[in-house]
Amino acid sequence: PAVGTVKALNPKTPSIEIAHGDIEGLMPAMQMEFDVSDAALLNGLHVNDQIDFTIEDRTGIMRVIAIKKK
Repeated sequence: PAVGTVKALNPKTPSIEIAHGDIEGLMPAMQMEFDVSDAALLNGLHVNDQIDFTIEDRTGIMRVIAIKKK
């Protein structure tokens, strides 16, 4: 689980760019684009929304599997 700010949305890929804080055990704070497991997760989101999100890391391939707007 992590916290961040939406910086860009691409429903066609689907992907989301997030400026996030430290993700314990995974990576330091940064801005990064992540693939999304389901384009429906992007519904209702806008640039600059604050979100809680969950990343799945499978053999170095990371994707967002859950997003909750704050």
